[in-house]
Amino acid sequence: MYEVELKAKCSEGSFPLLSEYLADHGYVRIGSVRQEDDYYNHPARNFAESDEALRLRYLKPENGAAEAVITYKGANHSDTGQSREELETHIEDPAVMRRILERLGFVPVAPVYKTRTSYRKGGITICLDSVDGLGDYIEIEQICEETMRDEAQATIDAVLDELNFIRPVLEHRTYLELLLRKKGISRR
Repeated sequence: MYEVELKAKCSEGSFPLLSEYLADHGYVRIGSVRQEDDYYNHPARNFAESDEALRLRYLKPENGAAEAVITYKGANHSDTGQSREELETHIEDPAVMRRILERLGFVPVAPVYKTRTSYRKGGITICLDSVDGLGDYIEIEQICEETMRDEAQATIDAVLDELNFIRPVLEHRTYLELLLRKKGISRR
């Protein structure tokens, strides 16, 4: 499966207005979750150069039990956002998974912490992300088959146009890249 996504920086304080707009336009609030992401680099190739990512994510929902997932993200195939292969599975014991990765030579890169509130309408998911150290962002995403990437991108572009009232500023980099750059750290 492919995840097609656009990310944009939002002005501080725009989330209440955006939440109201989404509710008024048929988007259903899925919930809010605290996400704590640990990114790893491969022992034999540089994920920054290959534009891949390996992430161990801890999910702490507002209502419900905590869980963890591991995700591989392939290289980006989009000039305007993110369009990449995404493989993800649940992890029963994240501490053991972390030890497995480290025993295999995977190196922790940096953590990314955020609170995400998600809304859904049809196949579109809109996430309002408050990222520690970076501020507020909106992500518009759709999961699709590889052959449907162009159609998904067109749909996401149209949704972003509808949200122009919040004056989003498109961001092509990942949260990890933004945080590393802010801290002056190389991903290598």
